[in-house]
Parts: sequence; C-alpha cells; structure tokens
Amino acid sequence: VSHVPQSTIPPPPPPPRRLGVLGLDLGNLAVLGGGVVAVFCCSFGPFCAVGGLEGVLQIFSRMFPFHGRGLCHAYWAPNIWALYNVGDKGLEILARVLGHDVKTSGQSMTGGLVQNIQHSVLPEIKPVYTFILTLIAMSPILWKIWASPDPKKFAESAGLVTLSAFFFGWHVHEKAILTATLPLAFGLLDDDSLNKRKAFFLLNLAANASLLPLIHPPFETPIKVPIVIAHTLTTLALLENPTTPAAKKNKTKQNKSAPEPELFQPKNIPIVAGPLMALYALGFGIIQTFESVIQPVFLPRYHFLPLLLWSVYSTLGIAAAAAMYYVS
Repeated sequence: VSHVPQSTIPPPPPPPRRLGVLGLDLGNLAVLGGGVVAVFCCSFGPFCAVGGLEGVLQIFSRMFPFHGRGLCHAYWAPNIWALYNVGDKGLEILARVLGHDVKTSGQSMTGGLVQNIQHSVLPEIKPVYTFILTLIAMSPILWKIWASPDPKKFAESAGLVTLSAFFFGWHVHEKAILTATLPLAFGLLDDDSLNKRKAFFLLNLAANASLLPLIHPPFETPIKVPIVIAHTLTTLALLENPTTPAAKKNKTKQNKSAPEPELFQPKNIPIVAGPLMALYALGFGIIQTFESVIQPVFLPRYHFLPLLLWSVYSTLGIAAAAAMYYVS
C-alpha cells in the first residue's frame, strides 16, 4: 500500500444503511424488544393458559401491591422511605416530649408485618408519589442514553435505572438491590474509572450488608459474616487492580514514570476504599455486634431496632454511591 499513490487508494466502503425512526435503530429495537417479549411470554404464558386473563391480573396484583401492602416491606428496604419512616417516628417522639397531641403510628412501621404504614407527622405517601419520584430519578439516565447512545453504557444505564426504582419505589423488597448491583458490575467492564470503582465498591458493600438480616438465625451468623467479609475483600482487590479491557487500555496511556500504586504496598494505601469507606464498613460490624449481643441481652423488647439500624445505615451508603454515579 505504501507504493500506491494516495489518490489511487479507494475510500472505505460506507457503513450499511439501517432503517431508523426518531434516532432509533429499528433493527436493534426489534432484537431488544423481542427479548423482552419472549421473557414476558415465558413468564406469564403458563398463567394465561391455565387461568386466562384472570390469572394474569392476579399476578399483576401481586407484583404491584398497592392495596393491602404498605409503602415498605416488613423489613424496610434500604431506600429513601426508610429514612422517611425514621424521620416520622423521630418527629412523633419529639412532638410528644414537647406536649403536642399527635396520632401514633403504633406498630404499623416497626411491627415486622406486611401492612399499610400510618405516618404520624409527615404526609402519607401514595403510590403515585413514588411513581413520579422514580420517573424523575430515571429521567437524566434515560435522556443521556437517548441523546448519546452507546452500547458500552447500556449495562451501567440499566443498573442506574433499576437503582432509581429501588430507591423510590413502592413496597420494595430488600433483595431487589441485586437488580442494580449486577448490571453495574458488568458496566465496569467498559468504564472502570476510579470514581466508578469507588461508587461500585460502596454500593456493593452496602447492598450485601443490607441482606444480612435476611439470614436471621443466630447460629448462621458465624457463616454469613465471614462470607460477606471475604466477598468484600475480594471485590476490593479486583477493583484496586482492574484487569478489564478498559483498564488495560488506560494503562497503555499512562506515563511509565508514574505507575499506579499496587494493592497492599506498605507505602501506598488503597485508592478505592479510603479511610471514610473503611469507617463506614466498620459501622456494619458495630451493628452486627449490637444485633447479636447487646439487643438480645439489654433490649429484648425492641426486636425491630436492629433491623431499623441495618436499613437506615445501608441507605446512607446506597444513597452516597448513587450520588457518586450521578456526578461521574
């Protein structure tokens, strides 16, 4: 090619024309939509075949429990409504101390039962409010992926959208946090910048720790706690020294005179989990100690208190991680 005059080199062939409407690639849309439709058919097809439309409506009534089930699950999922409930309970106690007559929420929030929640001071939350807040939180992500479509951002965008639904949704189950952490983990394969790795580590730590109360028998504590610790340390090691294609590409651009610090070198501290994250992780150990030792011995009547601490403390970490993702 070097001996051929520049003018005789044929131009590269144009990219194949794709049918599109409003900026959408109809081919990709059909593939993605076909997958979604196939999943729905496999999920609801048997119920429709056996019970007809009535059976499908029964499933939808359980998927969207707006009647009979309250804002939060029996164990509060670590989202904005956990903080809202604690704020309402704190204001109720403060109002009674100041001599004001306010209605009591009773055990509707802390009784450990699936039921409608009655707030004492703060306004009642209706399902439509949660829908609006969820849509507002999703809008920046949806607009960005619409305005600048990038296949490498799809997994991360999907994770942030589900995280928005988890954080503001109605009657969210705590296990639903996995629908956010798993896509965001895949998102690191294409974008493993330091800020993204820090955000994911914090989110993954808070998400996994928030699931510990689901394994509630005391004799399982010596099993579940080491598993979470081992997983956290493994995740930290992988994030400190990423080996993804994006990481290898970044390393080729770095100046050889200033290499990245290696994990556990005496003169270097971890760059993903700094002192603040270490203190935050230590807080989970304190809560676990309170649940296993202090509450059963000194506060046996307050069974819901450890669950409240797990939920609220995990919410702080998840909210901080979400903010880090939005900023980056």
